[in-house]
Amino acid sequence: YCGYHIAIPHSVSSVVNEASFAFGRTTGITWDVDDEDDEDVKFILILAIPEVTEGEDSPHIEMMSAIATLALEDEVREQWEKATTAQEIIQTFKNA
Repeated sequence: YCGYHIAIPHSVSSVVNEASFAFGRTTGITWDVDDEDDEDVKFILILAIPEVTEGEDSPHIEMMSAIATLALEDEVREQWEKATTAQEIIQTFKNA
């Protein structure tokens, strides 16, 4: 959970061939009962990141940063909440 009703679970794995992500929207779920921030999660962005060999650049930090930057924009979260089609949500990622 990173605030603003957003959770970004992620994993680096040797079974992932290409960095990718999935987006999910919910009416509100409790993500972490021990979290001091009492907001429910409405948006879940799941990241799958390939393991890299030593010396190679990992897309992990870049992906996390890009998605977090996008997700922290009030306008984007409002579009996610009001979207009635998957295409409307996909467009917010293409515009980033």
